[in-house]
Amino acid sequence: MTTTLPVDSLEADLLIVGAGGAGLVAALHAHEISAKLRIVIAVKGLLGQSGCTRMVQGGFNAVLDPSDSLERHFEDTVNGGAFLNNQVLAWKLVEEAPKRIIELENKVGCVFDRNPDGTIHQKPFAGQSFDRTVHRGDLTGIEIMSNLRDYILEADVRVLQECRGLDLLTTGNTVSGALFLDIRTGRSVAVRARATLLATGGFMLMPFGSTFTLNNLGISSDSLSFIYFVTGLCTLVTGPFVGRLSDRIGKYRLFCVGTALTIVMVLIYTRLGHTPLPVVILINVLLFVGVTSRMISASALISAVPDPAHRGSFMSVNSSLQQAAGGVGAAVAGLIVVQTASGALAHYELLGYVVVAAMVIVVVMLRGIDRMVAAGGK
Repeated sequence: MTTTLPVDSLEADLLIVGAGGAGLVAALHAHEISAKLRIVIAVKGLLGQSGCTRMVQGGFNAVLDPSDSLERHFEDTVNGGAFLNNQVLAWKLVEEAPKRIIELENKVGCVFDRNPDGTIHQKPFAGQSFDRTVHRGDLTGIEIMSNLRDYILEADVRVLQECRGLDLLTTGNTVSGALFLDIRTGRSVAVRARATLLATGGFMLMPFGSTFTLNNLGISSDSLSFIYFVTGLCTLVTGPFVGRLSDRIGKYRLFCVGTALTIVMVLIYTRLGHTPLPVVILINVLLFVGVTSRMISASALISAVPDPAHRGSFMSVNSSLQQAAGGVGAAVAGLIVVQTASGALAHYELLGYVVVAAMVIVVVMLRGIDRMVAAGGK
């Protein structure tokens, strides 16, 4: 007996998946081009409170002072990125930054800190040879995201909050929208769109998690939101304990323990067939506890590498490399995993082996960093 699950349908001219700074500014610009466009934004959390932009404390670098120059900002950017940057994109960033500051203040409503004469205050920041960091105290990300959220809410833009992306919809070889799971209601939402913009990050296993859970593990879509809820709650509870444990037993040692737990769970998880819901929840919880242990300990260890004067630029490069690695990982995963006619994923266990191999390599590489940090503290 086959059960047809309820699916809500939406039509849009533009679907934006992700609602950090990039996604919301994209929606802003599309709305400015034509207020008649049917724009839909899908975000995994709450509008204005999800994504990395909200966590920005330092500020936004832009050339506003006549004594500064775009060329100087560009040179600082590529030097800070150890010449790993895509220099065409770096120049575009530098060139557009002053315009975006004007736009954020005059159109979106952001208010940045001021000098006594009323000009925008720009502070020194790591990796910059000129004081060009625009900020609102140490809450710059919140200032930007709160005002972008208000702009989107006032515009005729449909927002799907707390919706997890399950899959892209295609017509022939063309992407024509996406399928989401509404965590609040447990219902699926299919959005058909003339254009789809992905403003998200990337991983290897995670993009296929929902599809694998539904079609390989045999879990109903109604139970998917419950799995996410329990896993997230357990991770929230164990996070502070993991942080304290990192300080107690050592960051590298905890990283190894977290990696071992993650490897075991990945090897089990990627080889599962139809599995009872309680077992799936237990495996997900243990998997994410392992992942959280690795993330917390690695971040604490890596941040100790540069001296304080260069920590900002170092962490910027580190973040850029993480995003690039995530994109490469997602692309490689897409070459390995295929979806069968029944909807089940094939070769997922092979992807698990690739992930395990990558984690082992990272353990070896991080050992060298651990020794370097230990030697620097003596």
